[in-house]
Amino acid sequence: MKKIFTILCVSLLSVGVFAQAETEAGTFIMQMGGDGISFSSQSVTSADNGSAYGDFDDSYDKINTSTFGINTMTGYFVADGLAIGLRFALSSSTRTIELSSDLIGAIDPDDVASTSMTIAPVLRYYFGESGVWSQVSYGFGSAGDGDSDTEDPSVSELGFGAGYAISLNDYVSLNPFLVYKLNTTTVKDMGMDLNGSDADSVTKSGIFAFGLSLNVHLGR
Repeated sequence: MKKIFTILCVSLLSVGVFAQAETEAGTFIMQMGGDGISFSSQSVTSADNGSAYGDFDDSYDKINTSTFGINTMTGYFVADGLAIGLRFALSSSTRTIELSSDLIGAIDPDDVASTSMTIAPVLRYYFGESGVWSQVSYGFGSAGDGDSDTEDPSVSELGFGAGYAISLNDYVSLNPFLVYKLNTTTVKDMGMDLNGSDADSVTKSGIFAFGLSLNVHLGR
C-alpha cells in the first residue's frame, strides 16, 4: 500500500504546470473536500447466508442504512505557499430494521443512530507555481451510537496527503488528491488484560483514499 501511495505521489509531481490560484501570504483558503457534503442510502432486501437456521427473508423484510456527511477545511497562508488550517468532518447514519411480516408478534426494533466527528489541524505546502501540494494533519474526535450504557469510542488519526491544484481561475481550483491515514480507535474498559482487570480496547488501521475537492482562494 505504501508503494502504491509513493508511485501515485510521484505521478502527481510529474504533471505539467497549470496557472495557479492564489497561494501568497495573507490568502485564505476554503475547501469542500473529498466527499464534501454527501448523502447515501443502502437497503438490504435479500441475502443468502447459506445458514441452516434460515435466510435473510425468514427474519427481515428490509434493513436500511442512510448516511449524511460533511467534510470541509479552512486555512490561512502564513507565508507564500505555506498554509495552516483546520479540517472538520462529520458523519451521521441511521439504521432501520423491518422484521419479516411472517414472524408472529414481532415488533420492529428502534432505529439505531450513530455519529462521528473529527477535527484535524492541517499543515499544507504548495511547491512553487507547479500546483503540487503536500500536507500533514493530526485529527481527533469521537463516535457514538446514542446508547448511554456503553462507552463511546475516541478516534485519533495521523494523515499524509498529496494533491494537485488545477486552477479554474485566480480564485477557484479543482484538486485531485491522495491521502493515507493511520487511524486509532479506543474504547475504555472494553477489554481485559492478563490479570483479569479492565483494559482499553484499541484498534489500529491504515486508510488509503483518493478524493477530489473544490478550493476557493481569497486574496488580500
